[in-house]
Amino acid sequence: MKRDCLFFVADKTMRETFLGFLSREDRSIQLGCGNFAFDPAEDLFFAAGQNDPGLNTRAGSLLSPFLQSHRKAVVVLDCDWDGSPGQAQILQNVTSSLHQNGWAQEDVIVIAIDPELEQWIWQDSPVLAEELRLEAPQGLKATLTQRGLWPAEATKPPSPKELFIQLRRENNVKLSSSIFKRIASKVPVAACEDGEFRRLLAQLQAWFPVEVPA
Repeated sequence: MKRDCLFFVADKTMRETFLGFLSREDRSIQLGCGNFAFDPAEDLFFAAGQNDPGLNTRAGSLLSPFLQSHRKAVVVLDCDWDGSPGQAQILQNVTSSLHQNGWAQEDVIVIAIDPELEQWIWQDSPVLAEELRLEAPQGLKATLTQRGLWPAEATKPPSPKELFIQLRRENNVKLSSSIFKRIASKVPVAACEDGEFRRLLAQLQAWFPVEVPA
């Protein structure tokens, strides 16, 4: 019997982020979908040695071994890397590659985060402030707005990755992909307004609808 869903992402940091989201006890509530089986050893992989550029050009061949083991597949990569053709072309490249290698259109979704993964974790949340060891008694966004780092009218900082690195270095937070896992395991999913994240949620809800009691 095939497993429910494969999650194939660009790198280890992205894998840790998805591990945080998908391993939550309240996953179904947070994602707004029905239950589906998830075992990171069988359902969550990253493009080791390939990263975003390799996944952009070789998604079909990288995922072809999973055609016989999984019913659905989610592929996720960033848009901001040297030589990136941009979000629209990335989505077309990866989707076409998957279809040409046997994946049915209705069984896969490609998510291209613009500009990069940090876009998803930036929320006005005490969870992020705590992980970055940032004193923010008035709230994370208000604190960063006062410093001119997060415009008051913007839902996300203009350079999410650079700001994350800046604050991590300022507060001597060790560089580790595990920080993404911890953040993703705690932040409220509904607070993420990124379009690609919302598109992912909509697809998971369509694939795995909430069961209505008879």
